[in-house]
Amino acid sequence: MNGQLLPSQVFWLISTSVLTTYALYLPSRIVQLSGPDFWLAEILALVLCLPLILLVVLAGMRYPERSFVEIVETALGKPLGVFLNLLFFFSYLLLAATVVRGFVDILIVAILPRTPPVVFIATTLAVSVYLVNNGIRVLGRLAGLAGPMVFALMGVTVFLALREADFSNLLPVLAHGWKPVLTAIPPILTYLAEFGTIAFVMHHLNLPSSAFKISLGCLLFLGLTSVGLTIAVVSVLSVEYSAALTAPFLSLARGIVLGKFLNRIEALVLTIWILGGFVKLAFIHYLSASTLAQTLRLKRHQVVSLPLALLTGTLSLELFPSIFEVIDFLSCVLCWYHPLIFFGLPILVWTASVIRCQGVSSWDSLSQACTEIKLSLFLFASTVKQAYYSVVTPSTPYQN
Repeated sequence: MNGQLLPSQVFWLISTSVLTTYALYLPSRIVQLSGPDFWLAEILALVLCLPLILLVVLAGMRYPERSFVEIVETALGKPLGVFLNLLFFFSYLLLAATVVRGFVDILIVAILPRTPPVVFIATTLAVSVYLVNNGIRVLGRLAGLAGPMVFALMGVTVFLALREADFSNLLPVLAHGWKPVLTAIPPILTYLAEFGTIAFVMHHLNLPSSAFKISLGCLLFLGLTSVGLTIAVVSVLSVEYSAALTAPFLSLARGIVLGKFLNRIEALVLTIWILGGFVKLAFIHYLSASTLAQTLRLKRHQVVSLPLALLTGTLSLELFPSIFEVIDFLSCVLCWYHPLIFFGLPILVWTASVIRCQGVSSWDSLSQACTEIKLSLFLFASTVKQAYYSVVTPSTPYQN
């Protein structure tokens, strides 16, 4: 293990990684496909992901002390396990290339339009190599600091924009039936499938059974955030305009005007994108390096960190000449590929381990996870109750 992670660090690591690109690109795509019924598509996609994510976590829970690379080889045998691990590595490498290209293009369009892309790519990958070489513990701490800032800035942007909201843009409901809603689900799964990365960091948790709690918390939190974000975009910009934009959330921030002194606060969105982009890129870069290192039986993942950064930068330039190719690739190819890889293969590993009666019983894992969730809910309810009574019935100062 490279270090132990707290549940809160894993929560922010996955939440920030998923929502950073989700918030920037996806509202436009799902509004194009489903119109004002986008919120139904998002809710259905979240409901569909719930059992899939739980099965992914169960796959890692079968062998609590092993990394997922070792689990794959144990459950499926070494030849097939090595092949699937290399497939995971290729998937992370491809995802890193899309993240780099999207990250760089937004910076070029919004800040320095005449700067060559290779300058930004080299800079971001150099930072990523530094973070990855310092291990997963540093990434967890970075996510724990950047994650709350990202969501706080996102909340401020949405709150300020709602002054111009027209919620009649959300009507009519199901005017064209369920077909547009169902059509919009695959692009949403492109991003939600990244929840499957939790299988590759479970062995770094102090309590691997807390992965259930983290997964449910991330799904609920991101579900509410993504639906609220898309509602804000559509209610302010309208369905037609939101569907025509490449990054509607950026346009939402540009339209904010408060009095005569506060306007065009897209710097908030760029801050969100830079913080979240570095977290996501470093996290995916780490997963690709650690997966390859474990598959090749290398002692340290730092050995392959720099070569993979160079390969990622090259792929981002060769495969995606512009941001439009990235968006097309995400919505047309990865919408099917990502769920198959990050949901389908871990579920295959779990099925094989159950059939071969290997590892810890899934029922025991579920029972332990449910106990932890009940305890967390009890502690949360007790904290809320204590805070309520401290406000409603404050204690009077002692008098002699």
